[in-house]
Amino acid sequence: MRTRTLVLLVFAAAVALAGCGGLGGTTTDGPNATTNTTATDGSPATATPDGGGGNGDVDYPPGVTEAGLANATALFEADWTALNESGFAATATLNRSAGDATLTLVREGRITAGGQDALLRNEERTANGTVETTIWRNETVGLNRINERGFESGTATLYRQQSDIGRIGANPFYSGPTAGIIALGNYDVASVDGTGADTRITLTADAANESRASQLRVDVTSYESELVVDPTGRVRAADTTVETGGQRAATISIDYELRETADVTVDRPDWFETGASEAPDVTVSAELVNESYVALTNEGPDALESGWQVQLRTGLRPISVSLPSAVERGETVYVSYPADGQELQVTESAPSETGESISGARGVTVVEVSPSGRTYPVAGTALGGAGQP
Repeated sequence: MRTRTLVLLVFAAAVALAGCGGLGGTTTDGPNATTNTTATDGSPATATPDGGGGNGDVDYPPGVTEAGLANATALFEADWTALNESGFAATATLNRSAGDATLTLVREGRITAGGQDALLRNEERTANGTVETTIWRNETVGLNRINERGFESGTATLYRQQSDIGRIGANPFYSGPTAGIIALGNYDVASVDGTGADTRITLTADAANESRASQLRVDVTSYESELVVDPTGRVRAADTTVETGGQRAATISIDYELRETADVTVDRPDWFETGASEAPDVTVSAELVNESYVALTNEGPDALESGWQVQLRTGLRPISVSLPSAVERGETVYVSYPADGQELQVTESAPSETGESISGARGVTVVEVSPSGRTYPVAGTALGGAGQP
């Protein structure tokens, strides 16, 4: 089985629950807004701090001026450029509380120079249990291990192969909504310490940018943040807490620390051999016939297991049905609505009569259901083709 790369930051799900969308990639507005401070040759612009650390001329990174954070997008792009050149190790924690519901997301990771090799561990903790996803990959091979523990259903360990091996193209610790939350603040330069490559610029914010919060349709009632950056644009540390009100009332805190930036190596995990042997290896093809049913063929090499679900991807939520028995390599099953019912069915032969049309289906995903009820993709394809999710 092969699945999509899971390197995208899982923080996005938690942030979305609080109502914050992506950063949007525009220059910030408000009291500290200026144009991007990147020089025309791409090097950081040089400016003198106004009452800062007293260090004379300071090499500010792109997006930062003596007045504060002027362009968060430019800063985060410079951050990834610098980290990608050196490799890095970092940790990040997001906590979210809304009423009685709490969520903690932890990410630890090591990525080599050029983004070729990586080991990333994501841990999601809720009152119901903990899901830990560990991703290891190099230029040619990728493997995911998923551990569920603390659920009433017990523990479970699943393995998944990665299909889209390629260099990581963005910092997984600063992606989309997470960067958007950090960029909500009106930042000033609080201090400048050190010289040369050891310069550390501390930016602080005690209020959110009202215009940007309005664009994101977020009612920010409290905002506190501190960023520490260096002249290359690397974000050395971030500590942000935001409270939102209204129907999306929640408290979110983000704590990020850059731990290493030189001679970063990634070792193959000790569970690799087990994972490589246990990860399903499945490819499927599917065809929509007369807008009435889907013919789903297992192209192998492994079987589709009994109890796995077939999900028809539509413009809305996917529609699911469980496989009543295993589907071996080369076998085809048929997914349709029965003539006398509204629940999907799976049959071993093409149905002679069907009910509701499934013309709205655009693709098929086969997922494994864990003991906790979570679903994990095994294989998938657009209708009319063969492939993996």
